Amino acid sequence: MGGFGQGVRGMGLEIDYTGLDLSEENVRKATELGLEVRLADASQPLTVDDHEYDCVICLELLEHLPTPIFLLGEIRRVLKPEGGRCSRSRIRTAGSRSTESCFAGPIPRGTSTASRLR
Repeated sequence: MGGFGQGVRGMGLEIDYTGLDLSEENVRKATELGLEVRLADASQPLTVDDHEYDCVICLELLEHLPTPIFLLGEIRRVLKPEGGRCSRSRIRTAGSRSTESCFAGPIPRGTSTASRLR
């Protein structure tokens, strides 16, 4: 419910923060804390304009989506051309071992992989 936004605000960083959450209750609680959090389903098209954000942070979400590539395409769509993103996911491997992956930086444009995300 805006935990990242609260953390950034608590560090005194001056950024414009907009969160997205699937839970109406979490959106309400975040709003009460003075955070801008919108109701959204990450498995559906985001109600965000093209090229609206400088940075998108996606933590511990991709592994819960039926088609995470769809959200990656939406992230690319809402980022400004030179925008960046950071995502972190836990990935289960054979034997139920858990590994973590973290990606940061701009989503490459003009590559065959990035073209499929559009």
